[in-house]
Amino acid sequence: MGKKHGKARKRLLAYFEEAARIAGEAGPDATPGRDCYRDGQAFYSLLWYFRNCINDDLDRSRSDRYSPLLDAYLGADIAGVFHPPALDSRQTRAERELVERLFPQSAYPLNGNQRIAMHKALHFPLSIIKGPPGTGKTEVILRIVAMAVARGERVAVVSTNSAAVRNVEEKVGKALARYGRKSPAEARELFEADLAYQAACKHVALGSKGNRERAVDPLTGAHLAFESGEHVFPNGEAVAGWELNKEFDSFTAKFPFVTSTVHSLKKCFADGDAKRYDLLVMDEASQTNLVVGMVALSCARRIVIVGDEEQLPPVVSDDYRAAVKSVSDDLKLFKKGKRASPYDMAREGHSFLSSCYEVFSERNPELRTMLTEHYRCHPAIIGFCNEAVYDRKLQVKTPVQGDGVPCPIRICWYEGDYRESVWPPTAPPEEEPNKKLRATCVNRKQLAILREEEGKRLRSLAADGKSICILSPFRGQIYLLGAFIRQLLKDVVAEGEIELETDEEEGREAVEPERVYALTVHKSQGREFDVVYLLPVEDGNWEWPWSQGRRLVNVAASRAKEELRVILSAKILDGDTQEWLAGRQAYVKKPAKREDDPENQEMFVRKLVEYTRRTIDGLSGEDAERQRADRTFGFCRTAIASVFDDIPFEQRPKRKDGDYAPERCVEKALKAMRLPGLAVAKRVTFDRVLLEGGRVRLSDCCGGGYECPSEAHFDFVVFEAATGRVVMAIEVDGCNHRFKRKKGRIDCSQILADDTKNVVVRDVCHATLAWLGPIRDGSLPRGVEGLRTGRDDWTCFPSRIGASSSFVFLRIPSDGSTFWETDALRQKARSVGAGELVASSFEPPTIEEYIRVQQGVFEKGEASAVCIAEDARRAKESVAGDRREAVSVVSDDRPMKITACLEEWRKDARLAELLEGVSAADLNAHLVRAGYQVLEGGDFRRRIPTERGRGIGMTSFHGRSADGPYVCPEYSREARDCLAAQMEEILRA
Repeated sequence: MGKKHGKARKRLLAYFEEAARIAGEAGPDATPGRDCYRDGQAFYSLLWYFRNCINDDLDRSRSDRYSPLLDAYLGADIAGVFHPPALDSRQTRAERELVERLFPQSAYPLNGNQRIAMHKALHFPLSIIKGPPGTGKTEVILRIVAMAVARGERVAVVSTNSAAVRNVEEKVGKALARYGRKSPAEARELFEADLAYQAACKHVALGSKGNRERAVDPLTGAHLAFESGEHVFPNGEAVAGWELNKEFDSFTAKFPFVTSTVHSLKKCFADGDAKRYDLLVMDEASQTNLVVGMVALSCARRIVIVGDEEQLPPVVSDDYRAAVKSVSDDLKLFKKGKRASPYDMAREGHSFLSSCYEVFSERNPELRTMLTEHYRCHPAIIGFCNEAVYDRKLQVKTPVQGDGVPCPIRICWYEGDYRESVWPPTAPPEEEPNKKLRATCVNRKQLAILREEEGKRLRSLAADGKSICILSPFRGQIYLLGAFIRQLLKDVVAEGEIELETDEEEGREAVEPERVYALTVHKSQGREFDVVYLLPVEDGNWEWPWSQGRRLVNVAASRAKEELRVILSAKILDGDTQEWLAGRQAYVKKPAKREDDPENQEMFVRKLVEYTRRTIDGLSGEDAERQRADRTFGFCRTAIASVFDDIPFEQRPKRKDGDYAPERCVEKALKAMRLPGLAVAKRVTFDRVLLEGGRVRLSDCCGGGYECPSEAHFDFVVFEAATGRVVMAIEVDGCNHRFKRKKGRIDCSQILADDTKNVVVRDVCHATLAWLGPIRDGSLPRGVEGLRTGRDDWTCFPSRIGASSSFVFLRIPSDGSTFWETDALRQKARSVGAGELVASSFEPPTIEEYIRVQQGVFEKGEASAVCIAEDARRAKESVAGDRREAVSVVSDDRPMKITACLEEWRKDARLAELLEGVSAADLNAHLVRAGYQVLEGGDFRRRIPTERGRGIGMTSFHGRSADGPYVCPEYSREARDCLAAQMEEILRA
């Protein structure tokens, strides 16, 4: 090795050592010695390998340790690795005959590419198998392993993904179960006839400490008595979880086939750091980072790297990527302007698989074999992957029944934008308010559609034994789904048959907040499922690497054997498709375009929708008739409609303060209602709400709940136009009512404010706290009051309104958890038979139903009256006695402070002349002298209306400034008109 190359190698090893250190850092809450090593490294950290082992593995003078594979990966020109001898035709023919004859358990013989991949694995020091979904890579792995074991080799199958390891273990278990447990003598009789059974009899599932403790002899079932402890290296470093009781050579002489995660592989034996397997098969290499891949290389004399770069990449957070880039910059390792290095761990989506492509197969393409025959999915489903991802290289061999639907893809769409951030389910806001956290996301609209429209189908599929997978790129969505699915299927499937796949397991070097998460019903063969649901969560029309990512959508489609069902917002699609589906486009400030995705990695949900439309439109004859007849598939607009579906169309680039799209949606719905004798006022402040027959203002009864009770308000108040009696107060809860953060930490201020308002309404006004149906999916955060008292004061149905209810206080979240909020929406849904789609035993109540029941309470005369002040109920268009029975929304003609009054008066030419040169302070002094207001205690910061002032409509406003609290008058429309008429007299005072 030249001097220059030696320096480069040292810098590269220093880079990987630091990358391992950063990746293995334990969390800030971990306790050294209990939760992690004393130096703060997590127990799964691989830093010990780079500190204690890698130099020995690269020392060519150490024949017992030297790893040519690792040396070649790090840049050494080792001809035997890069250019192995060509396959011997006589050997390959003999191996093919053995495989065809001695694998009676398999119904399908290996195809041409599968056989080539097997031969290379058995003879090349390094080979790569690209295995797209459904191409039988696990079958190839089993044959490779069985052939190698039959030749007397020691074999390990590993992955960073324990699910991939379990998949192989399950296949091996089936091979063993074919004959049941036999005595060694009986088992020997089967060896010559079944190589898969032979390998299964010599297999032990190892890996983590827990796995080793459960390890048993496959034939006798006897426990193998592994014993873990601390392994101490010569430099004194102690590594926990290391096997102390088993030696590699003696154990593998009896059990030459093991499975394990890479992180635990060396720890499985007392001398595991110095031993190598004759053959190591790494599965799901696209999910493996470079640090882990190097450890795997060091364990092998020959290696087979199996994966698909179009599947999921390694878990690498933005913080980790930035940290390793800083290390490489400090070491001046990767020069700018040159081709990207295969060793650069900061590259987006880079994996050990893609690194090996660049290091090995680009130098010798013969080292790589692609499996091309697909046997899993319906042709119309895998057709999307073949066209959009695999450049039509797949040969689809899946048999299809002649009377089946030609395109079993369902696109269930809605309008709206419902994606919201939430805190992780393990850290609710009320328990950890100061902990710095990374949020996840949910889409409660998609959950509602799945619950109501797909619930019955889910139960039917599960009852029929179909395997189901629900995929989402956000952990929060999957956790909410888990609770719903378990409840839905509790009497249909066993609890153990419902699993969350959240990738929270041993071996995660860096924690990415989101990747692809799954909820599965019934265990499946590998990663294939009869039915797959995709919930992308994101509704926005912009590029987003997870919810529309190439790999995510490829994973979803390629898992679906029989059906693929997608729930999405039209807003996520391009403008032309929105017009085709809904006849209109949602406003988007900066919509994503095809040119925004030059590397063809994003916007794949759009591509799937376009493919489905094109495929269905291309059908003809009987195929087209079958597709049209089966309304289970194709494009379907959800019947789960909401007033908030119009949010994207109510969003304005320039909105006024407080003019939010959710409130405008509710306002539009209220205007469309037909209720006789009622009117609606917007933003009614507490000082305009009157109790005890109009003698007391609500703002004066809030106790210590508000510093400035005059600033508290209801978004909408429905009241009797003739009397001003409040029938309903409505709060429209936007996303900040459920999620709010400040500098990465939970901000509970809005939850506490909502809690305060709930308590005031319940205890002071004696109103009914109401919700439109059951409270689900975290739509109503429990505030301090609810936690303290344990009370559940929310009424979810109008029938539960009590006889003493003064009015209904209705909170409506804009998060998609409610639907059919009005009579009109429910009636429209019923007209198309949507009521039958609701999986619940009830339809949700409407706003009008609550109003009608509350009016019935009034007729009984037991409830106290709460009214709104005269100035707050004056409408631009009066509805008292109006026969049209339409609800009008009162104008937002709110009381003004003196500065705003001056601005208004100066628009009148007569008053402008009188007020020339008069400041607000001057006018306040005149109003004091004229007897309209008084200085309480002589303090100019405490100006309150006198009896004369209150008589014309002046009220008090309680505020707070940098100098502390203050009180000042506010002037209603009547007060402003009265003072304007007397302005000359006031100014003479």
